[in-house]
Amino acid sequence: MKREYSQNLFSPNSPPGLTLQVQVSPLDGRIRREINGIIDTGADFSTIPEKLAKELQLKTKGGRLVMGFTGKDIEYCETYLITLSLDNKSSFDLEVFSTAREHCLIGRDVLNQFVIHANGPKKYFRVTDECSYCIKKIE
Repeated sequence: MKREYSQNLFSPNSPPGLTLQVQVSPLDGRIRREINGIIDTGADFSTIPEKLAKELQLKTKGGRLVMGFTGKDIEYCETYLITLSLDNKSSFDLEVFSTAREHCLIGRDVLNQFVIHANGPKKYFRVTDECSYCIKKIE
């Protein structure tokens, strides 16, 4: 499915980015919430908002020390076990961190299961579980 880049992800001056709607639920599936997810190829692991963890009444699995993108900021983050679904199709049971952000970060723990084709100049992207485009051999 073709999706457009999202404008103004974090501020009016931030560049457009890749977002999609994800569904988050506890492993038992008793409650399910849809939330905006930002594709973050620099994140090792996916995250959910702390508010969502409380709303879903998730039980803490534990916690880990996590280093931010600067490589200097280290903080303790609680972890939770969830089921994450993309487009109500592909579902993954995984351990995620909770953060103060208002959105999910979709990290490489999930992204490595997909093919992502991003067309920056035209500001659209596709996420598929198979290679849905051809690379022509240059002769």
